[in-house]
Amino acid sequence: MIGLASSLMAEVRKDNVRVVTVCPGSVDTNFFDQPGTILNSRRETILSPDDVAAACLLAVELPQNALMNEIEIRLNQKKKIFHLKNWIEIKKIEFLFYSGK
Repeated sequence: MIGLASSLMAEVRKDNVRVVTVCPGSVDTNFFDQPGTILNSRRETILSPDDVAAACLLAVELPQNALMNEIEIRLNQKKKIFHLKNWIEIKKIEFLFYSGK
């Protein structure tokens, strides 16, 4: 799937179309509430749907001249210490600062 998305991205970016593959780790959704589904981690140690949505929003809000073709997102701590949304806001500020915008 990643190869197909990368090829598609290369083909359509000249038309100002973005193709982004999102590869999250385990996400705390109702999928794990289904009988017979096994979650090998505690719920507080996996990504929230908001974490994944914030990463997708970052790809959408990139400047027109920037391109992101793949997002691989994993929780970097055994316990969440802050939401990814806060991290993305910091990265956006750093990008604006370093790019002179």
